[in-house]
Formats: sequence, C-alpha cells, structure tokens
Amino acid sequence: MTPVQIVATIGPRTQSPTALRLLSQNGMNIARLNGSQADLNWHARVIRRLRRIAPDVLILFDVPGKKIRTGQLAHEPDLAPGDAIVLTSEPGHDGRVKVSVTFEDLHLFVKPGEPIFATDGTIQMSVEEIRDRDIYCRVRVGGKLRSRKGVHIPHLTPRLEFLSDQDRRLIAFAAESPVDYLGLSYVEHSRDVESVRRLIGKSGARIVSKIETRGALERLQEIMEASDMLMLDRGDLSAETRLAAIALVQKDVLVEARRLSKSVIIATETLHSMIKKPFPTIAEVTDVTTAVLDGAGAIMLSGETAVGRYPLESVMHMRRIIDAAQARLFPAVENSRRVESIDLPGTPG
Repeated sequence: MTPVQIVATIGPRTQSPTALRLLSQNGMNIARLNGSQADLNWHARVIRRLRRIAPDVLILFDVPGKKIRTGQLAHEPDLAPGDAIVLTSEPGHDGRVKVSVTFEDLHLFVKPGEPIFATDGTIQMSVEEIRDRDIYCRVRVGGKLRSRKGVHIPHLTPRLEFLSDQDRRLIAFAAESPVDYLGLSYVEHSRDVESVRRLIGKSGARIVSKIETRGALERLQEIMEASDMLMLDRGDLSAETRLAAIALVQKDVLVEARRLSKSVIIATETLHSMIKKPFPTIAEVTDVTTAVLDGAGAIMLSGETAVGRYPLESVMHMRRIIDAAQARLFPAVENSRRVESIDLPGTPG
C-alpha cells in the first residue's frame, strides 16, 4: 500500500521552524511554496528551514504561469450581490477605489456581458462596461476579494503566453534550489511541459502539471504522459466547465491517471472550513474520502495551512480521514498516523 500524501501550503501561519516541525511530525509529506506569494528571499529561507528541520518532506514550488491575479490590496473589499466593482489593468490600485490585476492587457480581451470569476470561482461578477483600462463589473455572487488571488475569465487563457519573464525567473530559482517538484499553472499542451524541462535542465525537479482549463481536459492524455504528476485545480476548472460536474470530472481524471500510472494531487477547498474552524464539515470529510477511494495520490491543503487559524489541526484531520479511507481499501494493513518519506510515481529516488 502506498499511503496517500498530504500537501500543505506554507505561508505566514506556518513559516516558523516550530510550525514546520509540527506539520512534518503530524502528516505533512509535501510542503508547497506558492511562487505568486512573497519574494524569493522568503522562499529561500523556508526551503533552508525545511531541509534542516524536515529533510524527509518533499518540496513543491509553484509557478503561477498565465494565471491572472489581483494585486496587493491595502483594502480587501467585502462584495455582496449587486455591488459594483472596478477591476483595472493599470497597476498601483489597492482596492479602495479600484482593484489592479496582473494582466496589463486584460481590458483588451474582455467584453460586456462576459463573466469573471475570482478566488477559486467563489466570487462571480459580470462585465458591464470597459473604459480605457478600467473594467466595470457587477457582482453576482459575493465574498471577500483578497490580495494575490486568481481572477479567471473562461476561454481567455489559450490566448496568453504560457510563461512570462517572471515565470522564467521563478523557474531559474527552482532549478538552483533543492526542490523536488515544480508546479506549472495552466498547462494545455505537452509542449508546455517540454519547454519547462529544457529550462530546468538537470536540476532533478519533477514537473507537476495543473489541470485547470477545458483545453487541458481535451489534451489530458498527452499532458499526463509528459508530466511526472498532475494537480487537479478544482477552483478554476469548475469555472471553465460546470460546477455541478466537477466531481464527475475529477473521477474521469483519476480513471485516466490510474490507466497511465500517474499520481494526481486533488486541490482546492479540501478542508476549506478549517481556515476558520477547528473541525471539518461532513461534506469535506466525504469529499476527501471519495478522492482517496477513487485513487488520488495526494490531497492538498491551501489556505488551511498557509493563513488559516488551525493549520496543525487541518493536517491532523486530513491524516485521520485519509487513513480511515485507506483502511477500507486495505483492511489488512494497519495505517499509521504519521507517514514518513513516500515514493509515488515521479518521486525522486
């Protein structure tokens, strides 16, 4: 039996040596660093700490790719249905009047009536008007719009360059750092993966391709064959496809992954309620259990461990849920609460 791994995103709540040690002792197998957050000095410090404190924990460094994000906001607006909000491709706006986005030509690509999703698809708005670089929107489904969160416009990503200059800098950093995995956003072709392999050279980092667009689903087999591991990003993917069908899409991806002997990380809102609460919901427990029973290789915690109130409890609950599901799959095997170094397909030896 290969125990299902836990990927924990490291952020302000979990960057300290004590927090990293506790996470590793209680079930974290892969530490994820999000290249779209913080700066490279911060990432380098955390990588050194992880290698010193938890040498058996693998490190995944995520490159944002062509994902559009909100800028750094001094004011993170709470949006309600019917509210007006102005997104702008002009940099420097901090959320008080307008919200800057990271794609400087966004105003050229959107049209009135087009939907825009933010924060893993939980915030929905529609474009009403474009004036110069400002995009006037009306909120349909509200929530808190936070700094550096994804902004998704269905069918826009194929028109964008796969790697920006910033992505190339991040990839160069990862190639020179002792990281085990490099996560790539918005992969839509095997050539995307191959271009990054050329950039990382002989560094040894394995490539995790994120499946988060309709185009990636259409070319799923070729992307799987070119990658070492996949990540199913259910937030953006649910905006690209249909929210009601995302569980079915997940099952289809896991079936194909089993056929090709590839491991898949299930991501987005796995224990989302634990950002604020010390226990998961029954629906979250059911979601994680189903993913394990269907053959997921790893389950990812994002905000739960990066900024949430209960990062350690999130990892501990995730470990218990995974162990319970695997005990059903392998009743003769006694599952331990702590998993040490685990080899999955594509894991460096």
